Amino acid sequence: MNKYIVEQRIETLAENAIRVDKNYPKFTLDEVELSQWDFNHRDGWTSYYWLARSNIYALNYKDAYNEFGRKLAKIVPRLALVAQCYTRSVVQPFLITREEHDYGYLYHVIDREPVGLMFEEHERRALELILRQKDLNNDFFLYWEDAINTLGYAAKLLLMFSALEALSKKNKWKIIVDILGEDLKEIIFKRNSGLRQRLVHGEYLKDEDLKENYVEIIHKKVIQYFNTEILKENLITEDIKGPQRHIFDNKLQGKIFIEPKDKTITLDLKTVVDDFNKHSWSKSKKFNLLHDASLEDTF
Repeated sequence: MNKYIVEQRIETLAENAIRVDKNYPKFTLDEVELSQWDFNHRDGWTSYYWLARSNIYALNYKDAYNEFGRKLAKIVPRLALVAQCYTRSVVQPFLITREEHDYGYLYHVIDREPVGLMFEEHERRALELILRQKDLNNDFFLYWEDAINTLGYAAKLLLMFSALEALSKKNKWKIIVDILGEDLKEIIFKRNSGLRQRLVHGEYLKDEDLKENYVEIIHKKVIQYFNTEILKENLITEDIKGPQRHIFDNKLQGKIFIEPKDKTITLDLKTVVDDFNKHSWSKSKKFNLLHDASLEDTF
């Protein structure tokens, strides 16, 4: 077994104030040290991040991160409850280093500007025709708007399921089958075991539920239904790339092994992220990118 140090950033509006009067704010929970990402006694809490750090014994770096991930998957949702504010660890940078090795594995994420979609004459005509429809339940559009404006995958699904039910209120299963098809309708709405029933009744997503992107699948089928049954022509683009794109949470990500340029540089997540955010990957002042594929098997 090898000893790994795994570090990951957590984004949160909670300001870690544990023992803040005595030292840098931090505490340990389930062998994971949780500290404020940026703090000083003059300026206080200067970022919306925490740092999670743990020593993990594993056969390889992938197993080490999986074990660390299991710990975070328990801690972060509970932290969100207690902190009572935005708290999220997914799509955040992490670094894995190994004892007696001078390089590490980095997953880095940076924010980017959103990319818009064109609203042209076809879309204007579709909007006009939909506004003329008096038989469409307005609750459908309220649910659908909330779904598009929501970030979380499970939250999107629940809102989309409710939107489908609102749209088909007068003729429940016929319209849902018309939109989804019988097979997908069973996956989602099957009594007791369907995805909708499980999510509504307190059973969260399972691994098998994540093999398909049901948000994109349902989105496309709803657009197809509107074109075919409501508009009677293809006015809304059905093969849009990245449907339900959002103003927030737009990221660029990359994975690579890195090493310090000299022995005076500390290899830790905050040092790496601060340097990469300031200078970019290709112009880093402190770290080299390692393009050796064999490291995947030996680290």
